[in-house]
Amino acid sequence: PGEYAARYPVAADAFRRLRAGERPATFAHQVEVALAAGDPLAALAVLRRRPGELARRLDHLLRLGAPPAEVLAAFEAGASRVSVPVLLQVMAHFRSRRDGPPTWRAFFPKGESSRLHPRRFDLPDLPEGAADAVVGACRAALLRRFAERPPLGRVYVDPDLAHAVVPFSQRSASRALRTLVRGSTVPLPAAEGADTVRLFLWWREGVVAGKATGDVDIDLSAVLYDDQWGYAEHISYTRLKGEGYRAAHSGDITSAPNGACEFIDLDLPSIVAFGGRYIVMSVLSFTGHLFNRLPECFAGWMMRSAPGSGEVFEPATVVDRLDLAAPSRVVIPLIIDAVDRVMYWVDLGLKAEPMYHINIEANQRSMSRMGHALTTLAKPTLLDLFALHAEARGTAVDRPEDADTVFSVAAGTPFDVARIMGELL
Repeated sequence: PGEYAARYPVAADAFRRLRAGERPATFAHQVEVALAAGDPLAALAVLRRRPGELARRLDHLLRLGAPPAEVLAAFEAGASRVSVPVLLQVMAHFRSRRDGPPTWRAFFPKGESSRLHPRRFDLPDLPEGAADAVVGACRAALLRRFAERPPLGRVYVDPDLAHAVVPFSQRSASRALRTLVRGSTVPLPAAEGADTVRLFLWWREGVVAGKATGDVDIDLSAVLYDDQWGYAEHISYTRLKGEGYRAAHSGDITSAPNGACEFIDLDLPSIVAFGGRYIVMSVLSFTGHLFNRLPECFAGWMMRSAPGSGEVFEPATVVDRLDLAAPSRVVIPLIIDAVDRVMYWVDLGLKAEPMYHINIEANQRSMSRMGHALTTLAKPTLLDLFALHAEARGTAVDRPEDADTVFSVAAGTPFDVARIMGELL
């Protein structure tokens, strides 16, 4: 570096300091020192230089007692340089703070997005009016940003898009029939007599990277929780039929040289009458194989007329299916709300509880926490995003047939992730 000191003086000075054992006062270091000293105004002075970082720290600064007016003024001054995804996430977060926080907070670790770490929501209240002010500032900044884009004409925005989460990054998402974002919901088919959900699993042994997998035993389970996420019952290879409600497991298969399938039929009305509400679908690798080390493994769901009805396992009746490829031994593909009759798209892996066998009994606690967190996520929805686009560069209409631009579930908008991320964020 010294040979180019004249051309790159800043880099050369950084190397000199590192070699001298100095601790560089980086941007993050300056922020953390100010916060550790209990001086939010000093932290705000540093954060002004990077509006995106300031946006992510707004809640923290306000909780530490920084004057709301100064914090908001600094945020509004730099909002034009904050990305659309960050503005949407900040708006959703402060809206949840205003309307009443959820029981759990959910963290997706960087580089490990197929995992989730839930934590009890224990943040102190914000100063009165602060959450409303931040939501308003984010909304105004987004409207200004979207107004600069080409007009959309008359726009129809489907209210059901409130159930679909905005896709910010899909790098860790599993391949599926329909690409959805974790936390999104899909209504269950409402056809007459369609009261039974069939959860299914399919896997095959073989050779991966030149190495034979040997016998692979994958187990399908379903855990029932009540409306407060208290454990109610489960169906697995240890309990093949429901007691007090109608459910049936197809049976345990312990190897799959030519491919194997397990499924569970669940009668939703009987589960609700039993006191259950949430059904967590769980896939567990009993033999300890990681799912990303299997030749093939996928799971999904379809509708049936009754548990154990003997209907043909017809692939064309599959509603949703996703490949299981997480570097994990336990995966939660989806959660079903039997009361509201919706499916939550989950696609998460979790670590098996230590010192236990890989079975559903050993993982109930983790599943309860993760399920509760996922069904109460405070995330920006596609309704939020498209309503802002309609207001900023179009005229909202009430019927899709009257619109030049249609954003709706029926038109497949939630599944057009490439367009949403490429053109609308």
